[in-house]
This record gives sequence, C-alpha cells and structure tokens, in this order.
Amino acid sequence: MWESASGSIDSIYLREQSVLKKPDLKDYIVHVGRFHKAKRHDILLEAYKKSNITAKLILIGDGSEKENILKTIKKLNLEKKVTLLGFILNPYPIIKNAKFLILTSDYEGFGIVLVEALILNTPIISTNCVSGPSEILVDEYSQYLMEVNNINNIASKIKNIYNNPYEIDSKILKKFDKVIITNKYLKLMNEQ
Repeated sequence: MWESASGSIDSIYLREQSVLKKPDLKDYIVHVGRFHKAKRHDILLEAYKKSNITAKLILIGDGSEKENILKTIKKLNLEKKVTLLGFILNPYPIIKNAKFLILTSDYEGFGIVLVEALILNTPIISTNCVSGPSEILVDEYSQYLMEVNNINNIASKIKNIYNNPYEIDSKILKKFDKVIITNKYLKLMNEQ
C-alpha cells in the first residue's frame, strides 16, 4: 500500500472521514502546497480567473509567498472567490470533497498530494513540470497534464475538468502499492 509522509492508503481513507470544520465549503477546487515561488500561485490565480468557473478556489498551505498571493488575489479582484485556509494537519476531507485538485508548479518532487487526491477519488490536474506529475498522470491520465507557465492552457484545463470531471480507475493506484514498489527496489538491487 501507498506510504506517504502522513500514512498508508488505509489511514488516508480513515482521516478523510473526519468532520469538516469549515462550514462554507461546497462548490470548490483545491490547491495544497507550501506558498513558495516554485508553486506558481500567480499563474494559478490568473488562470483560475480566466477560466471563469463558478467554483471557489481553496488554497491550503503557508509560506514565504503568502503576502504576494494576497496581493495577487486583490489585484485580480478575487477576494470573494479565493480562500486561504493556512496549514491544515488533515486536509483529506477538504481534498475529498473538492471538484478537483490543481498544481501549477514550475517543478515538483514526487507530488505526494497528487497520489493522495487520487486515493480519495478526487480528480487532479497538474502542470507537466520537471519530475513528479508525469510519473503519476500516465497513459489516459496524461491528458490532465498542463503546460508550465501557460495561463491559457491552464485556464482551459480548469474549465474543461470543472465541466467534465473524470472518473478515477482504482488500477492507477496499484503502481503505488508498497509490495510492488518493494519488489522493484529488490529487483534493482539484484541487478547491480
């Protein structure tokens, strides 16, 4: 089973069943990640505005770019449509109930939050940045990768997935099973 920094697939299922403490979260999309330049919240906010979807945008996280994010929200007149929730120890109920999760990074590590969203049966879209997302969104899911720094492409994907959400086939999670991963590591070690 998947082992993330916060636990296994089973623990994610258990934690997502927690009661939401934020009452006004209904029709929304979500971004989870630290507030850092590499996450490109500026691109996310501009593309979100351009998409003109009715859903709110929820940002979960904190970091050095918070003030710049707030300025961009104000500049784009999105104060009523974008909510910053700060760091949340258990974001799973919010991810689970989102229309989809979005990442617009210039680069990522593995992209654990993408796998966690898939486990929670929440569609994802992500920039096809260096490392991570293209390893997760493979085969038929590669169509949900977006061009890095391309506001028009990102806005179009936001609108498309909002209006045409996709179903997640549980088979995509099999490659994250810890037995399969362990066997791959063992095979690599034996080849050396």
